[in-house]
Amino acid sequence: MIIHPSKPDGSGTVSNGLARYYERAGRVSRIHPISRLDRWTSGVILFAKDSYTANLLGGSLRAGNFIKEYLGVSRGAPEPRTGSIDLPIGRVDGFIMLRAVRCGGKRSLTFYETLYSTDGLTLMLLRPVTGRTHQLRVHLSAIGCPLLSDGLYGPAGPAPQPTGPAPQPGASGVFEGFDGRDGGDASLIGRQALHSYRLTFPHPYKDKKIIVTGEVPADFKSLLTKLSVPDGLV
Repeated sequence: MIIHPSKPDGSGTVSNGLARYYERAGRVSRIHPISRLDRWTSGVILFAKDSYTANLLGGSLRAGNFIKEYLGVSRGAPEPRTGSIDLPIGRVDGFIMLRAVRCGGKRSLTFYETLYSTDGLTLMLLRPVTGRTHQLRVHLSAIGCPLLSDGLYGPAGPAPQPTGPAPQPGASGVFEGFDGRDGGDASLIGRQALHSYRLTFPHPYKDKKIIVTGEVPADFKSLLTKLSVPDGLV
């Protein structure tokens, strides 16, 4: 489901469902999304129940006090197996949603850890430090490890490795690792293989941390089974 409507008469979103829940519960409240997910990405998202709490949580998010952890399955294996991707991301000219690694983009940082690899596929734990649109999908595509079944950013061949403080763009201004072809991996999973696994954030009023873990959904579990991922690893 989409998180919130993209037009005034939009429906069928998570925000619409929450609004209906409030209506049935007799609660008068606006919808305050704090974290968001791309369509077809499963897992944990966060809403605030009122504007004051939303302001506190938003400030905490901007201050870097949120830890977002994702599970992703990619084609190819990153080198090194554990590390970071520090590549700027910007909008692709002529498109509303498409993003790419490019000079002049906003600084974007992702930490990753390889959990399991087999037959050219890799299960990773991903932690985005910044929150750019499509950040994990763009970053993994840029290093030659696109997410399985990602229809916007994969599959792609190994991306050229950037040198110096920023990657060098091609003639169009887009880093050459970008590829918008269909993923073609529907037999393994029919969406991008990305799950928002765990969200850790400070309670807005109490001196304690909140840790929310999103159960791995059936289609992702099925993918892990096909990859023979050992029980207990996730």
